[in-house]
Amino acid sequence: MIKFLIMKFIIFLYLIIFTTNIYANEIVFIDLNKIMNESIVGKYINNQIDIEKNKILEDFKKTEEKLKENENQILSQKNLLKSDEFDKKVIKLKNDVANYNNQRKIILAKFKEKQNKVSQEVIVKINIILSEYMKDKSISLIIRKKDIIVAKKNLDITNEIIDLLNNKVKEIKF
Repeated sequence: MIKFLIMKFIIFLYLIIFTTNIYANEIVFIDLNKIMNESIVGKYINNQIDIEKNKILEDFKKTEEKLKENENQILSQKNLLKSDEFDKKVIKLKNDVANYNNQRKIILAKFKEKQNKVSQEVIVKINIILSEYMKDKSISLIIRKKDIIVAKKNLDITNEIIDLLNNKVKEIKF
């Protein structure tokens, strides 16, 4: 009877250890931020975003400088103009500022939309690569690194995915 219980216990421990090792190899994680910052396509997109963002900010700065010059010019003419003319110029300046602010909001919203669209395209490509990788390596679950508290470093497949992404996708039209 004791031998039977010992044998059951040994089989039970063996099954727990064996199944734990099997499932441990089927769960991995990736760092999407690292992929977006270190892959060729990610670097390309980040560079294009920075270039376009700087261009937009430069245009905003020029417009703001013109509006500031107009304001200074109107203020310098305050004592020289009749109050009706001065008020008309102030109202026109306020309208110009309001139009600028509206245009700024529209331009920034379009830029953000374009940025999100391109990022989504990259994520779609990454998902395709991850699906293929899962099939090839018999992986059952891939988790984002930011959702993990503690994990073994050998479960991180980020660098492998970066290599696969670099081989398959060089750039995406921005």
